[in-house]
Amino acid sequence: MSYTISSCFDWFQCVFDHIPYYDTFDINLGKPKSYIELDELLKLLEIPERFINFMCDLEQGFHGFKYRVSLVEGINLLLFGPRNKNDKFTTLLQVTGVGCRYLLERKLWFNLFNYCNQLSAKYTRLDPATDILGDYPLNMWVMYNCINDGYFKSIYSKGYIITGQPPKNEEEAKVKPLTIYAGKKGTSSSFTRIYNKAVEQGLDPLAEPWMRIEMQIQDHSKITCIINAFLLAYEEDNLDLFNSVVLGTLNDFLTLLDEEGNVHPLWSKLLEDIKAIEILSSPKSTNSFDTCCEWFKRSCSRFLAMYTLINGENELYKLVEELAYSNMAEFERKSLNCVNEKLSTLGYNTLTLNYVKSIGKQKINN
Repeated sequence: MSYTISSCFDWFQCVFDHIPYYDTFDINLGKPKSYIELDELLKLLEIPERFINFMCDLEQGFHGFKYRVSLVEGINLLLFGPRNKNDKFTTLLQVTGVGCRYLLERKLWFNLFNYCNQLSAKYTRLDPATDILGDYPLNMWVMYNCINDGYFKSIYSKGYIITGQPPKNEEEAKVKPLTIYAGKKGTSSSFTRIYNKAVEQGLDPLAEPWMRIEMQIQDHSKITCIINAFLLAYEEDNLDLFNSVVLGTLNDFLTLLDEEGNVHPLWSKLLEDIKAIEILSSPKSTNSFDTCCEWFKRSCSRFLAMYTLINGENELYKLVEELAYSNMAEFERKSLNCVNEKLSTLGYNTLTLNYVKSIGKQKINN
């Protein structure tokens, strides 16, 4: 029985008030003075200033925020938020799943958490996740039966929601888009989500089973506890404390039970297996060119249509060219491996990293 287990963060969100806003601020005037305050954040996140996308007006707002700046794909700042008790406009830092992978691959979580702690940020959401790839004893079928039959406990509630068509057997549980929410999504500030990640990612769930167990934490004190444990663990080069805090939180959020009300032996095994890995390790999922292409079609086609309708197809081509060559100038080995794998299957010669970067830099300079 072959499997791998890894852990990561899949969402992070916090609010702070150190970025000043000015009465003369106008989104149409170009780079505002407030950008000056972003220099430290950009440096610690290793984001070149030219990668920052222009500000977007949030049509319907997001919890009272008016504008959004995309620092890099998956990492956004929402500006001009509701005034806090100090009568200052607030700023929201939002890191999506894509942004979390950016931070993980560059080992930048320590920098960001330390920065947010120094600002006394208010933490509003953190999603620690565990990925289980392969044939693991505690699979979606076992999860479904335990929770559907009420054999679990949680500090939040014993309520649960199952979305998707309930599976009739283990084989169906592998291939159905099944999601289980323990802790009543929508009525609790925090809950556990278990779902078939392979199906969500458009992968073959039979060839590569992939289950994710994800906590959504929206409690400032609990998030602070995890972040402080993370910072201390890395400062002392000892992850035991961080592992203990995360596993303790997971056990509070959800514990599977057997029919006699004791902790399910497969749940105990999972906790032991998680304890044995390096927490915040990259999930080893399929990242082929074809998978990336399918994601792009699903996620970006509507924006491309909107951009074309507003600016015309010539401007669309210019935008795509600019983004492509800018990315080539900063290309990474992982992305190049994906490209070369596809080129090999097509019978073409592979490329070197220096060659790709030189093309990007040459186009940018011209």
